[in-house]
Amino acid sequence: MNCAQMIKDIRCRLGLSQMELAGLLQVSFATVNRWENGRSKPAPAAMQKLRELCRSCNLQILEDQGLYHVIAIKEDTAYFEREEERISKKKALELFDTGMIDAFETGTFKGLAQIHGYLFSEIYDFAGKMRSVNIAKGNFRFAPVLYLKPALDHIEKMPQDTFDHIIEKYVEMNVAHPFREGNGRSMRIWLDAILKKELGQVIDWSKVDKEDYLLAMQRSPVKDIEIKALLKPALTDRIHDREVYMKGIDASYRYEGYNVYKTEELKE
Repeated sequence: MNCAQMIKDIRCRLGLSQMELAGLLQVSFATVNRWENGRSKPAPAAMQKLRELCRSCNLQILEDQGLYHVIAIKEDTAYFEREEERISKKKALELFDTGMIDAFETGTFKGLAQIHGYLFSEIYDFAGKMRSVNIAKGNFRFAPVLYLKPALDHIEKMPQDTFDHIIEKYVEMNVAHPFREGNGRSMRIWLDAILKKELGQVIDWSKVDKEDYLLAMQRSPVKDIEIKALLKPALTDRIHDREVYMKGIDASYRYEGYNVYKTEELKE
């Protein structure tokens, strides 16, 4: 659906009049009326408020190339996960095809936030933003919010001149886990960008077994020798090879349980 249809759909789902929606978004009735009649579109600040309103009501706005879909998160989690994979994989391919990945900062949190924001801005309202909640995976708790900013400052200062140093930096960033979702997928692109700039190599992720990788990363905060030994043989100097990149994105997503789409199928 287009933007006008999306706004009307949300308003009707929430049982609101145009006046009531305007009040919640802190805009005028005339503004909402123009939105729904297609005469104008919400400014970024208004769209952000609309997304926040939807999230508070368990709705999610998905956007792809100017078209929108509104889903009930709790009722259609599987659909949301499929769309999240499809949209963010397309964005990952755009990073390569446009050369934008080479324009982002390398080895900094800002560069990682740029990657995360580009991948997930059409899906999550927190895309590219440092998390404000504590998170954990299994029994492992990532860096507490209280210490997250100092941890990121420390990581930025870590050297990245050798393979070992780069992997050590990657491990520390994984422990920090600065975003609410999408950390692993963003960080593997971030890691390759560092390797590409500093060593003229990237990791061919299609050669890295999922279970071996997950176990090595789980142990890496205590001992990083295993992840280094796993990734080093997968290095390749085919840094401009589109096929290597696409297979790598597919492998990276597979580590996180996303395997419905192949990146090759999503190219324009």
